[in-house]
Amino acid sequence: MKNNGNVLGALLAGMIVGSAVGLLMAPKKGSETRDDISESLKKLTKNFKERANAEMEALKEIRDEITGKANAVKNEMVNKKNQYKSDLTDAGDDFLKNENATI
Repeated sequence: MKNNGNVLGALLAGMIVGSAVGLLMAPKKGSETRDDISESLKKLTKNFKERANAEMEALKEIRDEITGKANAVKNEMVNKKNQYKSDLTDAGDDFLKNENATI
């Protein structure tokens, strides 16, 4: 995840620097330059949204995996608790039968 953030940051910085250099090296009419800037910002926004959506999907998958594992552990603990309760109840019943038999 951290590496993905670095890649995204480098991509954004590269796009900004590339746009600035392009504007400085190939001057155009103001309207053309504004159109170019607008188009670059649209592409940047689109790329950012796509990357953000991909990261959100990855986070959802991680969340689902963790939730599944947590539920499995919870179910296992509930089953063990129920088994211990049953074992103790059986042991108590056996104890009472033995006590009643000796009385």
